[in-house]
Amino acid sequence: DNSSNIKATLDSWYATNIVGKSDSEGNLLTNYIVDGTFCNDRSFASSNTGNGYSLVPTTLYSAYKRLYADANKTATLKCSQASDRFSTTSSRGNGDLTYPVALITADEVALAGGHYGLANENYYLRTNDSFWTMTPSNVYAADAIANVYYVPSGGELTQWNLVTVSYGVRPVINIRSDVLIREGDGTIENPFVLTLN
Repeated sequence: DNSSNIKATLDSWYATNIVGKSDSEGNLLTNYIVDGTFCNDRSFASSNTGNGYSLVPTTLYSAYKRLYADANKTATLKCSQASDRFSTTSSRGNGDLTYPVALITADEVALAGGHYGLANENYYLRTNDSFWTMTPSNVYAADAIANVYYVPSGGELTQWNLVTVSYGVRPVINIRSDVLIREGDGTIENPFVLTLN
């Protein structure tokens, strides 16, 4: 299934680009990364009447409400359901991950500057390529499709596409809170250079 393929892709990326690799000072890149959790928020919206798998009625997930339907769109990094906290160990979450890497969430896209239905060409997540988030939006009864938030080439956040469409993915890691920025301003021309505290 697609979730197994995506996990394998992310694990391969992490194993190739992070594991056993060092920075210019000889520090292992894994020393910069915290083994945190990643929230795949599958909780139902307060207005939901669906069950997540039947076609009727439409299922609305919390992210549908907070990032699309609500007038005051509010992103969150909180995860209400323990089973949605993806982690490498069961003490931190569900223990389903091999490495501390996951897909970006729709809420992270929103916090970075991605607005629903509004192109943004001036933030780091716009790459001219479309990519999936791991945040479900709805199971839409009228068209019998499941919708997951994604970011098309224009940089906007959107949700109306089949989950079977082939888009790219964005791996996300969590940097330890005591890591310092040694230089740079975070732009492509002058990226941040990190150092261990």
